Amino acid sequence: MEEKKEFRSFVLQLKLFNPSWEAKDITNFLVQSENPPPYRTKNGLRLKIWRILKRNQVNDLPRSGAPRTAATNEYIQSVKLNLQLTKNASIRNV
Repeated sequence: MEEKKEFRSFVLQLKLFNPSWEAKDITNFLVQSENPPPYRTKNGLRLKIWRILKRNQVNDLPRSGAPRTAATNEYIQSVKLNLQLTKNASIRNV
């Protein structure tokens, strides 16, 4: 996770130092560097850099869907109780 943030911040810093550079220019710079990022294709790297420049932030965006607190303590306790009542039950079968 930290590597992603470091890479994003590096790309944004390159853009800050070279405002005229686009995603392809940053990609060419990184590919020709001493330790290029491990991407299979140059186009895949260019697309990743383009997305980073479009978002213009280092941190991840919040995810859609159910919040992380959807598994409340009450729900967890009810699942544990149900498992205790049913012999040889697995969590998948509850």
